[in-house]
Amino acid sequence: MKKIIKSIIPDFLITTWHYLNAWYGSIRYYHPSEEMLIIGVTGTSGKSSTIHFLRQMLEQIGFTVGSLSTADFYIDGEQKLNDRKMTMLGRGENHRYLRKMKEEGCEIAILETTSEGALQHRHKFINYDFVIFTTLYPEHLEAHGGFENYKACKLNILRYVSKCKTKFLCKNNDSEDIEVSDKKRVDSNCKKIPKTCFLNVNNKHSPEASSIDFDRLCVFGRENEKQYLDQFKNKVNKKFISTDNNLTSTGVEFQIRGVKCETKILGRFNIQNILAALSLARQLDQDFDIKKVVENLDPPPGRLEFIPEAEAKGFKVMVDYAFEPKALRELYETIGVIEKNNIKLSSSVRELIVRGL
Repeated sequence: MKKIIKSIIPDFLITTWHYLNAWYGSIRYYHPSEEMLIIGVTGTSGKSSTIHFLRQMLEQIGFTVGSLSTADFYIDGEQKLNDRKMTMLGRGENHRYLRKMKEEGCEIAILETTSEGALQHRHKFINYDFVIFTTLYPEHLEAHGGFENYKACKLNILRYVSKCKTKFLCKNNDSEDIEVSDKKRVDSNCKKIPKTCFLNVNNKHSPEASSIDFDRLCVFGRENEKQYLDQFKNKVNKKFISTDNNLTSTGVEFQIRGVKCETKILGRFNIQNILAALSLARQLDQDFDIKKVVENLDPPPGRLEFIPEAEAKGFKVMVDYAFEPKALRELYETIGVIEKNNIKLSSSVRELIVRGL
């Protein structure tokens, strides 16, 4: 029935409906995104894992955090499985959750911001401060009608963030409050929050994204994969480039700014996700102990996750939600390091046939 209705109603009316829903949600819940720091995470893959790592880092250094992602809805320690079959919620639900986060004392909200959600204006009327762009390669092409449209949608998300209204962190008596203004503030008690983009140096589309006019531009990535950095259009303010990147049977290790970090997080690709989270956390706190924060990270659920009941019986079972060909290749690389013999794979037949390896 839903498909029949969609086939009858013109696309511009459906788009307008989604836009009005976002507008009404913002008004109904009194513009909650203007009262917190809002972080968007977008990209083809790595979004949920980056959010999971960033949330833990921010909590370790003292912030109260909420997040909405493919994996879960999280508000200051209370975690609920995302069973809505969508990442970005529609009909004003994003604004409702943001208001709830604010009421629960959250200072920061992290939102997984998808291209399909953006097509339906679900990011509109959310006043973002920072955005992380993880990766970009051909996926989700059916919804966008080709890769160029998909890429354009991702870049439009970045442009949207860059043009959000300016926020200021203002000291009022014993508290610090966030205020919004379209004008320049000349006030010693107020500090401008710069609109900042965090780009992956291993993404060949990052140079194009770097031309978008942000207040600050930061980059992250692995030393041996920073081949696109020289092509960036705008000045890079901060670099988080790791060296000595190694995948082990118990996790990953790398060095960042002279600090050797070891973590129980599996998968070489997760170094990139950790660096994305680190680069943003460092924007908010310059003094935290990087080594300690990384060592204390827990792996995201459903991502290279071992089942403890199996280990208790003397064998290993790993669950991973990877379905994109690139993510599957990285998964198999990790499995090969952990266990070299007697590996059994149970995968989605549909994904293997339709997407291939």
